Amino acid sequence: MTLEIGKIPPKPVIDFILVNSSAIKITEGATFDRPGIPWHNSQNEALYLMPIKVTDLIKNSPLVNAPWKMLDIGCYTAHYPEFLIANGFNNIPRYVGVDFDKAALNRAGADAREIFKASTCQECSFYERDIFKNGSFLEIPDDNNFIVCTGVINKRNFQDLKYLLDNVNLLMRKDSTSRFFINFATFNKDIPAQHNEEATYLVEGEHNSLGITCVDCLFPIRNSNEKSRSTAYDEKELEALIKLTGFQIDEKCTFRTDRGMRFGNIIYGLQVA
Repeated sequence: MTLEIGKIPPKPVIDFILVNSSAIKITEGATFDRPGIPWHNSQNEALYLMPIKVTDLIKNSPLVNAPWKMLDIGCYTAHYPEFLIANGFNNIPRYVGVDFDKAALNRAGADAREIFKASTCQECSFYERDIFKNGSFLEIPDDNNFIVCTGVINKRNFQDLKYLLDNVNLLMRKDSTSRFFINFATFNKDIPAQHNEEATYLVEGEHNSLGITCVDCLFPIRNSNEKSRSTAYDEKELEALIKLTGFQIDEKCTFRTDRGMRFGNIIYGLQVA
Protein backbone atom coordinates (compact mmCIF):
# COMPACT_ATOMS: atom_id res chain seq x y z
CA MET A 1 0.00 0.00 0.00
CA THR A 2 1.36 3.42 -0.93
CA LEU A 3 0.25 6.55 0.89
CA GLU A 4 0.85 10.14 -0.10
CA ILE A 5 3.19 11.73 2.41
CA GLY A 6 2.35 15.38 2.96
CA LYS A 7 2.77 17.73 0.03
CA ILE A 8 5.05 16.16 -2.53
CA PRO A 9 7.76 18.67 -3.53
CA PRO A 10 8.54 19.19 -7.21
CA LYS A 11 10.90 16.71 -8.86
CA PRO A 12 11.16 14.30 -5.90
CA VAL A 13 14.39 12.32 -5.78
CA ILE A 14 13.06 9.60 -3.48
CA ASP A 15 10.02 7.34 -3.71
CA PHE A 16 8.51 6.83 -0.27
CA ILE A 17 6.29 3.90 0.66
CA LEU A 18 4.43 3.45 3.94
CA VAL A 19 3.52 -0.23 4.19
CA ASN A 20 0.56 -1.81 6.02
CA SER A 21 -0.26 1.37 7.93
CA SER A 22 -3.60 2.51 6.56
CA ALA A 23 -4.55 4.07 9.90
CA ILE A 24 -1.66 6.52 9.76
CA LYS A 25 -2.54 10.00 8.58
CA ILE A 26 0.40 12.11 7.43
CA THR A 27 0.08 15.73 8.47
CA GLU A 28 0.46 18.14 5.58
CA GLY A 29 3.00 20.87 6.02
CA ALA A 30 4.97 18.92 8.65
CA THR A 31 8.23 20.64 9.51
CA PHE A 32 11.68 19.27 10.14
CA ASP A 33 12.82 20.81 13.41
CA ARG A 34 14.91 18.13 15.13
CA PRO A 35 18.55 18.72 16.09
CA GLY A 36 21.14 16.54 14.40
CA ILE A 37 21.85 14.41 17.48
CA PRO A 38 19.20 11.72 17.84
CA TRP A 39 17.16 11.38 20.99
CA HIS A 40 18.44 14.87 21.89
CA ASN A 41 15.89 15.28 24.66
CA SER A 42 16.15 11.72 25.95
CA GLN A 43 16.97 11.39 29.62
CA ASN A 44 18.31 7.87 29.08
CA GLU A 45 22.07 8.17 28.77
CA ALA A 46 22.45 4.78 27.08
CA LEU A 47 20.00 5.78 24.32
CA TYR A 48 21.92 9.01 23.83
CA LEU A 49 25.24 7.18 23.44
CA MET A 50 24.11 4.31 21.21
CA PRO A 51 24.20 6.03 17.80
CA ILE A 52 27.56 7.56 18.66
CA LYS A 53 28.97 4.14 19.56
CA VAL A 54 27.47 2.51 16.45
CA THR A 55 29.13 5.20 14.33
CA ASP A 56 32.47 4.37 15.93
CA LEU A 57 31.99 0.68 15.10
CA ILE A 58 31.06 1.50 11.49
CA LYS A 59 34.33 3.38 11.07
CA ASN A 60 36.22 0.17 11.83
CA SER A 61 34.11 -2.06 9.59
CA PRO A 62 33.89 -2.70 5.82
CA LEU A 63 30.67 -0.66 5.79
CA VAL A 64 32.62 2.57 6.00
CA ASN A 65 33.21 2.61 2.21
CA ALA A 66 30.16 0.62 1.06
CA PRO A 67 26.72 1.72 -0.16
CA TRP A 68 24.11 0.71 2.40
CA LYS A 69 20.89 -1.18 2.05
CA MET A 70 19.84 -0.27 5.56
CA LEU A 71 17.26 -2.01 7.76
CA ASP A 72 16.44 -0.04 10.92
CA ILE A 73 14.59 -2.29 13.42
CA GLY A 74 12.75 -0.17 15.96
CA CYS A 75 13.30 2.88 13.77
CA TYR A 76 10.99 5.18 15.75
CA THR A 77 11.19 8.50 13.84
CA ALA A 78 14.22 7.53 11.70
CA HIS A 79 16.77 9.24 13.89
CA TYR A 80 19.52 6.81 12.96
CA PRO A 81 19.85 7.79 9.30
CA GLU A 82 19.49 11.42 10.31
CA PHE A 83 22.47 11.13 12.65
CA LEU A 84 24.55 9.06 10.24
CA ILE A 85 23.98 11.41 7.30
CA ALA A 86 24.85 14.39 9.50
CA ASN A 87 28.14 12.63 10.27
CA GLY A 88 29.05 12.06 6.63
CA PHE A 89 27.60 8.58 6.03
CA ASN A 90 25.27 9.49 3.18
CA ASN A 91 25.67 6.56 0.77
CA ILE A 92 22.31 4.93 1.64
CA PRO A 93 20.58 3.94 -1.63
CA ARG A 94 17.83 2.11 0.27
CA TYR A 95 16.39 2.56 3.75
CA VAL A 96 13.75 0.37 5.44
CA GLY A 97 12.39 1.34 8.85
CA VAL A 98 10.32 -0.99 11.07
CA ASP A 99 8.41 0.01 14.19
CA PHE A 100 5.08 -0.67 15.93
CA ASP A 101 4.53 2.98 16.94
CA LYS A 102 2.11 4.62 14.49
CA ALA A 103 2.79 8.14 15.74
CA ALA A 104 6.54 7.64 15.30
CA LEU A 105 6.09 6.34 11.75
CA ASN A 106 3.84 9.30 11.06
CA ARG A 107 6.66 11.65 12.03
CA ALA A 108 9.26 9.63 10.13
CA GLY A 109 7.19 9.74 6.96
CA ALA A 110 6.54 13.47 7.27
CA ASP A 111 10.23 14.26 7.76
CA ALA A 112 11.72 11.62 5.45
CA ARG A 113 12.41 13.87 2.47
CA GLU A 114 14.33 16.29 4.65
CA ILE A 115 16.22 13.53 6.47
CA PHE A 116 17.47 11.92 3.25
CA LYS A 117 17.91 14.98 1.03
CA ALA A 118 21.70 15.00 1.51
CA SER A 119 22.03 11.26 0.85
CA THR A 120 22.00 8.96 -2.16
CA CYS A 121 18.69 7.42 -1.05
CA GLN A 122 16.32 6.45 -3.86
CA GLU A 123 14.02 4.12 -1.96
CA CYS A 124 12.60 4.51 1.55
CA SER A 125 9.97 2.26 3.13
CA PHE A 126 8.35 2.10 6.57
CA TYR A 127 6.68 -1.02 7.97
CA GLU A 128 4.31 -0.98 10.91
CA ARG A 129 5.22 -4.22 12.70
CA ASP A 130 5.67 -5.77 16.14
CA ILE A 131 9.03 -7.43 15.55
CA PHE A 132 8.43 -10.18 18.11
CA LYS A 133 5.25 -11.53 16.50
CA ASN A 134 5.14 -14.29 13.92
CA GLY A 135 5.19 -12.97 10.38
CA SER A 136 6.58 -9.60 11.40
CA PHE A 137 9.37 -9.73 8.82
CA LEU A 138 7.31 -10.83 5.83
CA GLU A 139 7.76 -8.65 2.71
CA ILE A 140 10.87 -6.97 4.12
CA PRO A 141 13.84 -7.12 1.70
CA ASP A 142 16.33 -9.89 2.46
CA ASP A 143 19.51 -8.40 0.98
CA ASN A 144 20.32 -5.79 3.64
CA ASN A 145 24.01 -5.19 4.35
CA PHE A 146 23.51 -2.78 7.29
CA ILE A 147 20.99 -3.71 9.99
CA VAL A 148 20.65 -1.85 13.27
CA CYS A 149 18.54 -2.63 16.34
CA THR A 150 19.39 -0.63 19.46
CA GLY A 151 17.25 0.52 22.35
CA VAL A 152 14.72 -2.19 21.49
CA ILE A 153 15.62 -5.31 23.49
CA ASN A 154 13.96 -4.74 26.85
CA LYS A 155 12.57 -7.40 29.19
CA ARG A 156 12.65 -10.08 26.48
CA ASN A 157 13.11 -13.79 27.08
CA PHE A 158 15.32 -16.32 25.32
CA GLN A 159 12.64 -17.27 22.79
CA ASP A 160 12.06 -13.63 21.76
CA LEU A 161 15.77 -12.98 21.37
CA LYS A 162 16.28 -16.15 19.33
CA TYR A 163 13.27 -15.30 17.12
CA LEU A 164 14.72 -11.86 16.36
CA LEU A 165 18.25 -13.11 15.69
CA ASP A 166 17.01 -15.99 13.50
CA ASN A 167 14.94 -13.61 11.36
CA VAL A 168 17.66 -11.00 11.03
CA ASN A 169 19.99 -13.75 9.83
CA LEU A 170 17.53 -14.42 6.98
CA LEU A 171 17.28 -10.72 6.09
CA MET A 172 21.01 -10.08 5.94
CA ARG A 173 23.14 -10.28 2.82
CA LYS A 174 25.56 -13.18 3.17
CA ASP A 175 28.96 -11.60 2.64
CA SER A 176 31.87 -10.42 4.75
CA THR A 177 31.01 -6.72 4.40
CA SER A 178 27.50 -6.92 5.94
CA ARG A 179 26.95 -6.03 9.59
CA PHE A 180 24.18 -6.22 12.18
CA PHE A 181 24.48 -3.84 15.14
CA ILE A 182 22.43 -4.73 18.21
CA ASN A 183 22.66 -3.71 21.86
CA PHE A 184 21.86 -5.40 25.15
CA ALA A 185 21.96 -4.36 28.78
CA THR A 186 24.35 -6.87 30.34
CA PHE A 187 25.77 -7.97 33.65
CA ASN A 188 28.61 -10.26 34.70
CA LYS A 189 27.44 -12.84 37.19
CA ASP A 190 31.08 -13.68 37.98
CA ILE A 191 31.57 -10.27 39.56
CA PRO A 192 30.24 -10.23 43.14
CA ALA A 193 27.29 -7.91 43.64
CA GLN A 194 27.99 -4.82 45.71
CA HIS A 195 25.33 -3.90 48.24
CA ASN A 196 24.94 -0.37 46.91
CA GLU A 197 24.64 -1.66 43.33
CA GLU A 198 21.93 -4.12 44.27
CA ALA A 199 20.03 -1.44 46.15
CA THR A 200 20.28 0.88 43.14
CA TYR A 201 19.63 -1.54 40.28
CA LEU A 202 18.15 -4.84 41.37
CA VAL A 203 14.39 -5.26 41.20
CA GLU A 204 13.49 -8.94 41.21
CA GLY A 205 16.78 -10.80 41.50
CA GLU A 206 18.45 -13.22 39.13
CA HIS A 207 16.40 -15.71 37.15
CA ASN A 208 16.93 -17.98 34.17
CA SER A 209 15.15 -17.51 30.85
CA LEU A 210 15.63 -20.81 29.00
CA GLY A 211 19.41 -20.74 29.23
CA ILE A 212 20.30 -17.11 29.87
CA THR A 213 20.69 -15.73 33.37
CA CYS A 214 18.87 -12.41 33.67
CA VAL A 215 18.54 -9.61 36.20
CA ASP A 216 15.53 -7.30 36.12
CA CYS A 217 16.78 -3.84 36.91
CA LEU A 218 15.90 -0.20 37.32
CA PHE A 219 18.70 1.77 35.72
CA PRO A 220 19.29 5.47 36.59
CA ILE A 221 18.09 8.14 34.15
CA ARG A 222 20.42 11.09 33.85
CA ASN A 223 19.25 14.45 35.18
CA SER A 224 16.29 12.75 36.81
CA ASN A 225 15.28 10.97 39.99
CA GLU A 226 13.41 8.39 37.92
CA LYS A 227 14.75 5.07 36.64
CA SER A 228 14.32 2.97 33.50
CA ARG A 229 13.14 -0.63 33.82
CA SER A 230 15.14 -3.14 31.81
CA THR A 231 16.52 -6.67 31.80
CA ALA A 232 20.27 -7.27 31.89
CA TYR A 233 21.58 -10.50 30.38
CA ASP A 234 24.66 -12.44 31.40
CA GLU A 235 27.28 -11.54 28.82
CA LYS A 236 28.81 -14.98 28.28
CA GLU A 237 25.48 -16.76 27.94
CA LEU A 238 24.18 -14.05 25.62
CA GLU A 239 27.17 -14.46 23.33
CA ALA A 240 26.57 -18.21 23.25
CA LEU A 241 23.02 -17.50 21.99
CA ILE A 242 24.37 -15.14 19.32
CA LYS A 243 26.63 -17.90 17.99
CA LEU A 244 23.80 -20.44 18.21
CA THR A 245 21.74 -18.36 15.76
CA GLY A 246 24.46 -18.34 13.10
CA PHE A 247 26.26 -15.08 13.81
CA GLN A 248 29.84 -14.36 14.70
CA ILE A 249 30.92 -11.35 16.72
CA ASP A 250 33.11 -9.09 14.60
CA GLU A 251 33.41 -6.25 17.12
CA LYS A 252 31.75 -4.96 20.24
CA CYS A 253 31.67 -1.82 22.32
CA THR A 254 31.00 -1.88 26.07
CA PHE A 255 29.99 1.26 27.89
CA ARG A 256 29.00 1.63 31.50
CA THR A 257 27.37 5.09 31.65
CA ASP A 258 26.89 5.64 35.40
CA ARG A 259 26.24 2.01 36.30
CA GLY A 260 28.40 -0.15 38.56
CA MET A 261 31.09 -2.48 37.25
CA ARG A 262 28.76 -5.47 37.35
CA PHE A 263 26.38 -3.89 34.83
CA GLY A 264 26.98 -2.45 31.40
CA ASN A 265 25.62 -1.97 27.92
CA ILE A 266 27.12 -3.70 24.90
CA ILE A 267 26.68 -2.96 21.21
CA TYR A 268 27.71 -5.90 19.04
CA GLY A 269 28.76 -5.74 15.42
CA LEU A 270 27.71 -9.12 14.01
CA GLN A 271 28.18 -10.86 10.70
CA VAL A 272 26.74 -14.10 9.43
CA ALA A 273 29.08 -16.98 10.31
